[in-house]
Amino acid sequence: MRYHVLGVGAIGTLVAHHLRHSTPSPVSLIYRHARKVGPKKAETPTERPPLSIFVKRGETGSQSTGFDIEKVHDAAHRPDLLTGVTPEAHNGQIDSLIVCLKTPDTLLGVQRLSPRLTSASVITLLQNGMGVYDQLCQELFQDPMTRPQFILGTTTHGVTRTRSHGVIRHMSRPGEGEMKFGVVPDPRGLVDINEWIWPGKDVSADHIITPPPSPALPLPPPPTASFVNLHNTLNTLLSLSELSPSLLPMPHLHHQLLLKLAINSAINPLTAILGLGALPNGALLSNDAGYKLIRDILAETSRILLSYIHSLSAPDVPSVDVLRLFSEESLERRCFAVIRETKKNTSSMAADIARGKVTEIANINGYLVSLAARLDVPAPTHKMLVDMVKYISAVSHPMSVVENKHRLPLRGVRSYAETLRLQAEAGGEGTAEVARAGTQESADIEKPVVEVENASVTERREHELEVRRKALAVRQAEERAAITARRRERRAEKEARRVLSPERRKTVYGS
Repeated sequence: MRYHVLGVGAIGTLVAHHLRHSTPSPVSLIYRHARKVGPKKAETPTERPPLSIFVKRGETGSQSTGFDIEKVHDAAHRPDLLTGVTPEAHNGQIDSLIVCLKTPDTLLGVQRLSPRLTSASVITLLQNGMGVYDQLCQELFQDPMTRPQFILGTTTHGVTRTRSHGVIRHMSRPGEGEMKFGVVPDPRGLVDINEWIWPGKDVSADHIITPPPSPALPLPPPPTASFVNLHNTLNTLLSLSELSPSLLPMPHLHHQLLLKLAINSAINPLTAILGLGALPNGALLSNDAGYKLIRDILAETSRILLSYIHSLSAPDVPSVDVLRLFSEESLERRCFAVIRETKKNTSSMAADIARGKVTEIANINGYLVSLAARLDVPAPTHKMLVDMVKYISAVSHPMSVVENKHRLPLRGVRSYAETLRLQAEAGGEGTAEVARAGTQESADIEKPVVEVENASVTERREHELEVRRKALAVRQAEERAAITARRRERRAEKEARRVLSPERRKTVYGS
C-alpha cells in the first residue's frame, strides 16, 4: 500500500516526515507542477520538492528520506522538467490520499486525481476551515456507491517553513499539540464504523463532552475487503505517536472541528487584517482593544453555532454541557488560551497575506456566514471580516487589478509611477528592468479572454498561475527599484547638507 500526500506545505511536510518514520509503506509527495521539481527550475528554495525532510523541534531535529515525487498533470507536456522525479505510473490507483492543501485549492487538486480514486480509496482531509467534504461530495463524488471513504482531521500542531530547502520548524514543544481524526459514516451504509472500531461499546451513548478513548492498535480486522485501505490508513495515522493522534466518533470530532473553527474565526482574520501578515498571534492581547475585538467576534460566533447545535438536535434539546461548550465565555476562554500558547506564531491566514496567496477565509468566517444565512441568524461581523480579508488579499496579491499606487504603500514602498519618475530623473539602474517587466506584465495580463475561454479548468488555472508568477516578478522589480530610488534620495540629501549656503560661507570665511 502506498500513501500519497497532496499539499506539501508545512503541515503536509510534517505528516510526510512522520509517515516515513512510522510505516515501511512507500510515500509519494504530489506536486501540482513539474516546474517545481529540480533546483534549477524552482522559483524559490521552499518550492523545491523535499527529497529529504528535516524537522527541527526545540534543540533537536530528525531527518527522513526516500520519498517518491509525483506530479498531477503537466509532466507529460514538459519532459524537460522531470529531473529528480521518481519514474512512476501516474495513472495508477491511489489507495490512501492525505490532503493538506489550502481549502481553496482542494477541489481542483482532488479533481485532477479523481480518475485514480475508487470506492476503496481513502481520502484524509487535514485542513483549516469546514465545508470541503461537502463540496467534494457535491462536485466530484455525488454517487455514494462510488464515493471514496473519508477521514476528517484537525490538528493543533504549530509548524512553519524555514528558508532552508526541505527544512521545517515544529513550533509545538514535545507533549504539546495533537491530531484528532474521525471517520465519515460509510456512504453505502454497509458497515457501522463505530461498531467496527469500538466493538461491544455503544459510543453513541457516551457523553458528547467526554468521548470514548481512542482505540488501541492494531484496530480490529476490516469487516470487508473494501475496508482494507481504511483499516491500514487508520492504523498508520494512529501510529504517528510524536503527533499525539487520536480517533474519535464522528459526532465528537464534529464538535472539535466547530471549536477550532470558532477560534480560527477570530485569530486568523484579525492577524491578517491588522498586521498585513506580520502580526503574531500574541499581539492581539497587547491591549484592551484587541480583547474587545475578539469578544465581539466570538459573541457572534457563539450565537451562530448555538443556533446550529439546536437545529441538529431538533426536535430534542441539546444537553446543557454542549450549550455551555459553545457559549461566549467558553469560546473566549479557549481562544485566549490558544493565543497565549501560540503568541510567537503567525496564523496561516496572516502568512498567506504576507506571501500574496489566496486565503482560507471562505471556509472559516465565510462558512459561518453561510451557516448563519441558512439559520436566519444575523452575522454582520463575520461578513465584514470576510470582505476585509478579501480586500487585503486583493491589494496585496500579485494578480491584483488595483493600481500599484494603491497596493505598494501597504508594504512601505513608493507607488510604481513615482518610482519610474525618480528613476527616469536619476537615469540610474533599475529603470530598464522595471520598464521591461512592466511591459511584459501588460502584455500578459491584458491578453484577451477569448484565448482561454474555451480552455479546460486545468488550462485556465495554469494560465492564471503563469500570469500571477509574471506579475509577482514585476512587483519585485518595482520594489527593488523603489529601494534604489530611496537610497539615491538619501545620498542626495546628505550631499546637499554638506554644501554651505552663501550666508553661512560669508560667516565662516569672512568674504
